[in-house]
Amino acid sequence: MDRADAVYDAGPPSAAIPLYAALAKDHADLSPARTALYMAGFASLGAGDYAAAGRYADSFLKSYPDADLANDARYVAAEAKLLGGDYPTAVKLYDALLAGAASRADVPAWKLRRATALLLEKRYPEVISALASQSNSFPAPEEKRRPIFLVGSAQLELREAEPAAKELTAALSAAPKWRQADETLLQLAAAQRRMNKLSEAIATARKVGVEFPDSRNLDRAFCRVGEYCYAAGDYRASAEAFRQILARWPDSPLTPYPWYGLGWDELELGQAAPAEEAFTKVIDWEAKHAPDAKSAKDAKSSLAPQAYSGRARARQALQKHAEAIADAQTYLKSGPKGAERSDALFVEAISNAALGKSAAAATAFQSILSEDPAYTAGPTACSMSWPGLR
Repeated sequence: MDRADAVYDAGPPSAAIPLYAALAKDHADLSPARTALYMAGFASLGAGDYAAAGRYADSFLKSYPDADLANDARYVAAEAKLLGGDYPTAVKLYDALLAGAASRADVPAWKLRRATALLLEKRYPEVISALASQSNSFPAPEEKRRPIFLVGSAQLELREAEPAAKELTAALSAAPKWRQADETLLQLAAAQRRMNKLSEAIATARKVGVEFPDSRNLDRAFCRVGEYCYAAGDYRASAEAFRQILARWPDSPLTPYPWYGLGWDELELGQAAPAEEAFTKVIDWEAKHAPDAKSAKDAKSSLAPQAYSGRARARQALQKHAEAIADAQTYLKSGPKGAERSDALFVEAISNAALGKSAAAATAFQSILSEDPAYTAGPTACSMSWPGLR
């Protein structure tokens, strides 16, 4: 046991896991085995092996349900489920933990982790009801900020933008540099965007890069700046934000969103060739990384259909009419509605007319007139949408 503890303290903690596990297995009849089994789970949690952490914690609770470390093992089990993405089970485990250890000093932190699981499970009203009236029950300064952030985030997801902005602003006012201040700024910017306060949203998103230059969320911040600048009609500033992501974080998990945003910016700026290239990057990326995406969730978050729509417009502008028609038809197969469908039909009609295919052009124009008689905007006026981006 001393050797395992020494290896754990010297780091990395993962090196001690097999030592703890072996001790717990080979000497289960001795008292150190309990601590060793708990430490195997705790070290696995710290090493990011959430499945192993859960197994060791479950084994501990099965073997030693009334031991002194039982509640600590329950915490490991709950946290392993939370970090492993099993949010419903994490909520249940935190419920059991809180019910059985009401006097522990860790209770405020456990309440916050339970609320985090509820937020990630998208049970937004429950997040608000669990935390909104408990601000005085979190004594530590860091803990006081976290419930405000979680409540504001839940309100934002419920499209209650004004209350969310109020909560998030309060969190920042009380502690401008707290541990999740960068995320709070991004949530506040999203709330301001929902309220159509675009200039404020842009300024808030830009604050992340200025005040937190080492933030792990910088790529998200630049993506938000690009999105909001596009909505404000500042396509050059939007394009610059997306280029920053591509240059500084080429392997960002946000890929291919920067290419997607840049494609629309280039299209609005009249740069058809760069727009075609950007949309092709999106289409090729999704074909390579998500070839088997078949679920409704994957289809909803896919950028490829909209990228085909954008590339159809770029190719029409470049007089690549046959390719423009093919892209428009691919997009139409995804089932767009309203103006987006009319835009694609408009591209198809114009390109068919340019190729001398009058009958096909007339059919497309007639479809627009029948389905969308008020359609007047033309394809360049269609605004960029962001499927799946949070």
